[in-house]
Amino acid sequence: MDASTPSRLAAALGRERAFRWTGSPATGVLFRTSDLYIVPFTFVWAGFTFYWEFLTVSRGGFSFASLWGAAFVLMGLYITAGRFVVDCYQRAHTAYAVDDRAAYIVRDGLWPCTITVPAAALAPIELRRRSDGSGTIIFGPRPAGRAGASVWNPAGDTAFQAVRRVDDAYRALLDIAGREQAAATASVSDTSWRA
Repeated sequence: MDASTPSRLAAALGRERAFRWTGSPATGVLFRTSDLYIVPFTFVWAGFTFYWEFLTVSRGGFSFASLWGAAFVLMGLYITAGRFVVDCYQRAHTAYAVDDRAAYIVRDGLWPCTITVPAAALAPIELRRRSDGSGTIIFGPRPAGRAGASVWNPAGDTAFQAVRRVDDAYRALLDIAGREQAAATASVSDTSWRA
């Protein structure tokens, strides 16, 4: 956890809370498993668009085709390199927390937001642990066909990305999700007992 994590959480959540766990993602360039497939595609895309733009400009100066190609060149630059810059920036401005009621993802900077996932909505919880003890935890329902992260949003929406000592965060999430599940089961059991 970096030094700004507690102040970032307090500023976003409004008041001091008793957190079970707080942390922040690792900083710097982060390569994910999906990059094994995405990076070669981005080089092909960028290479094609640069070639297209070179041909249109060298054959006839600036035209509609060169303007059209420029948009694809910019997109190629983003998916090849820019997405890593955006991801580094987002992770440098992100803090994570778990209290008795919910998991929180707090982002400040250019795209500030606070994502609150109540304990009842945490399942399923997926842990992706690395050999060095760091890892990523993906939680909450995910739309069909979407694993949480993409070329356009590498950090994903409801995930604790690149967390050091990921097992501590995982235990905190399992504990509050388990309590919520136990409370729901107890209330269902009470209802069926009385009926």
